[in-house]
Amino acid sequence: MKKLALLLAVLACLASFTTVAAAAADDTDLGFESAFPRKVYQKKYFGLAVTGASVVAAGTFSYFTAGAGAPAAATGVSTVASWVAGGGAGSYMAGLSTIGGWFGGNAILGAAVLNGISLGTVGGAGAWSTLSAGQKAVALSATAATTMDGLAIVAKPGTEQLEWRVLLPVPRDLADDRIGQLVDGLSKINSEIAILSADVDAAQQTFSKLASGAAIPKKLNEARQALAAADGRHKELRRQVDAEINRALKSGDTNRNTVVLAVLAHDSGRSAEFRKLLGRINPKLLTRRSYLDYLRALAALQTGNVADAEALLQGSLKAANFAIEPSILLASILGGRGYPAQERKIEEIARHADMNFDADTYKPEASLVSLHYRIGTMALAAKRCDRAFDEFKKAQRAHSTIEKYWTGKDVRNFLDLGQANALYCQNKKADAYALFEKVADRTTSMDARKLLCQQFSGGCNRS
Repeated sequence: MKKLALLLAVLACLASFTTVAAAAADDTDLGFESAFPRKVYQKKYFGLAVTGASVVAAGTFSYFTAGAGAPAAATGVSTVASWVAGGGAGSYMAGLSTIGGWFGGNAILGAAVLNGISLGTVGGAGAWSTLSAGQKAVALSATAATTMDGLAIVAKPGTEQLEWRVLLPVPRDLADDRIGQLVDGLSKINSEIAILSADVDAAQQTFSKLASGAAIPKKLNEARQALAAADGRHKELRRQVDAEINRALKSGDTNRNTVVLAVLAHDSGRSAEFRKLLGRINPKLLTRRSYLDYLRALAALQTGNVADAEALLQGSLKAANFAIEPSILLASILGGRGYPAQERKIEEIARHADMNFDADTYKPEASLVSLHYRIGTMALAAKRCDRAFDEFKKAQRAHSTIEKYWTGKDVRNFLDLGQANALYCQNKKADAYALFEKVADRTTSMDARKLLCQQFSGGCNRS
């Protein structure tokens, strides 16, 4: 949880550099470069924003959102949930809350999302306990991919249908002063609650080590009270945001504000309102619409119109070939039909992204690391071992170019484990174990090492 809190705090600091949108902003421009403009000073100094490989951290998902008791999640799913919250005691619940919150819910949704990703990745058949070590590793790779690109491809229970859930960063620069202040307030309180949640977690762990019947320490009580107060302020801000969404639905607003409110509705689980708000914008009257078309593609996926979604993503890519988000979603849609049959098309999408992705043109939340790791995971699930190895290597190369800006071990662990699993798939077991040991050597905590073992096809007990 400390790791998540720190990341949120850093992101909040970066957000403070964002200038308020100009009053006379062009309301016909809803392209990626206008939704997420990169300031000149950010090109050189703010590499964190372009890695796309740091664990996505957006929104407030403390123990207050978790509900009573741990959700019923498949054994093994706790691996990625724990990684999201930093590993260690108590991180499973915090991780589920975080992942659930990414997609507009709480820990219960977090468990459902991870279960859906995990079992859907390997065909959705049977319980976690029936999966082989290799299947478990692939399933956990898919959940790890979600932490890199904010995209969860979930198998609906009892069906072969796939559901796409996407974490959308809020396009703050499109907002006017009024809406922008609400967005900034949410960002600030999200960071505050993440830090306070970590304080509660630390105090709770200390208390759990005391003798049975010991009085609750003053520090724990104070931490809980501070978190409760912050949670109250967060609820008030959410109430104001909901009021703005309802006002825009009833009376309309500028195109730019409408998009911002649509994203806020989407990320709070109000999918119907998300689609209705997008429907109020006439795309034919816009000068640029690559970002709007990307959002419209998500709306089409929500209602099962996959063909419309693909057409919109193709249009978005044509208009903004520098943007990575349409490529990730389009590749994932094609992969959902069966990777082997779509391999050439997916490879072409990746090649196009390699040639054109430009993090200086706009400020993305994902990167080539995210795309290649996602494709590598799909290839691994299809037992296309050589292709999986190549894709994980490409993810490694994309990460190394920005290593000087971001050196988080979790990202390197995910990338190295992907490559180790691909080697194991190729039956190059000695090489696979050698690479796994390098990852394990970077991990000092025994709990964290156990989590790594679950993500490796060969496990920790070498035979």
